[in-house]
Amino acid sequence: YAELRTGMRQNRQALESVLQEHDYVLSPVQRRPWSAERAGSASPGSSPGLRIHGRDLPKIRRTMHLLRELEKTCADKLQEAQLTASWRIPGAQKLLAEERRASGRAPFMVPRKKCWLSPWKALGEFYQAAFRIYPTGDGEAAADKFVLFFWLQPPPPLSFSFSVEIGGQLAVAKSSWPAMMGWVRLEISWGLLCSQLSALDPQTPSSSLGLKLHLLEWHAPDKEHQRSWRNEEVSRAIRLLEVQKPSQQARPGRER
Repeated sequence: YAELRTGMRQNRQALESVLQEHDYVLSPVQRRPWSAERAGSASPGSSPGLRIHGRDLPKIRRTMHLLRELEKTCADKLQEAQLTASWRIPGAQKLLAEERRASGRAPFMVPRKKCWLSPWKALGEFYQAAFRIYPTGDGEAAADKFVLFFWLQPPPPLSFSFSVEIGGQLAVAKSSWPAMMGWVRLEISWGLLCSQLSALDPQTPSSSLGLKLHLLEWHAPDKEHQRSWRNEEVSRAIRLLEVQKPSQQARPGRER
């Protein structure tokens, strides 16, 4: 869909360029002669000898309208597509928590003061994602919160919405990943993680905990960006979505 959308845009822009550059239009009803004034204001490379007959204008405009519709359809399909990166945390209960006992109380779990770094996994065809989990937080987290850092290579040219699933339970329903940002930080309730760890079989130390990152939808550039971006910058963003692959898979470090 990204490839089709780019093709539709290029064809539409080519037709628009023809109509804008070649102002000499022959019409069976009205002739618009080429003037020296218009010739002086014509864009470089335009030719007063290239003419578009008035009878062809409706066909050209109809073609441009169809190209716009196809381009919009492809953009809508891209926004509907959901991508997922999945991981398994091996021996998660022992790795992320420890059991405490107190007189007169049932055993309970508290977060371990350590972190765990995931391997890189594919998020769709063009991106690689990884995460690091801090069960006790990172020094800035609120009480009873653990912290997740996610990394994405290459950084996305457009912002998007995403969700996070832990052990089959939705931990983050919807959050936003900013454009051109290579990482995001999340604070999540320790109680949610604790409940998922408690559900693991304690007799199987190697039992793993699943974690998924879902890319829900891409966001169109806002009005401010639309005003500031030049056409070549928009084209670069689209090309990144289509063809750029991560050039390296360096181990992610903590970024603040």
